[in-house]
Amino acid sequence: MVQYSKVANTKKTEDSILLTIQLFKINTLFLIICTSILVFIPPFIFELLFGKDFTNISISLKYIAIGTVMTGSASILNHYFSGIGKFQYNVYATLLGLLITIIGCIYFIPLYGVKGAGITMSVANTILCLYLFIIFKQKNNISWKMFREAKMW
Repeated sequence: MVQYSKVANTKKTEDSILLTIQLFKINTLFLIICTSILVFIPPFIFELLFGKDFTNISISLKYIAIGTVMTGSASILNHYFSGIGKFQYNVYATLLGLLITIIGCIYFIPLYGVKGAGITMSVANTILCLYLFIIFKQKNNISWKMFREAKMW
């Protein structure tokens, strides 16, 4: 929410773009670290904490890990577009993700069960994030060099 209000109230577009790039990089790195830790927690820990019904959760976590990171990363881009009043890109991304989710659920859940649901979620959220990232990059003429050189701190 801080990003949304800063982007909405910033007069210089460059400052909003730089803030978004920085938050995108920080958020993505943080999510990769946290999700990696979660994925590598041994199943018996989940069983100790939550009971024997959660023993197999570590398997599911492996399939949703990428989607989780992409969801969080996409939220930064989502806040940027909301802050500049370009809500349509968020709507298009959500519809794209929904379409992929529906198709994936129809085909992958019957074949692979929970794994299929996790894969579907990860694919849908990755494509949603990539769509928002591409639009963000194109609409603001951001080069890869600018993206790489933007400081995280």
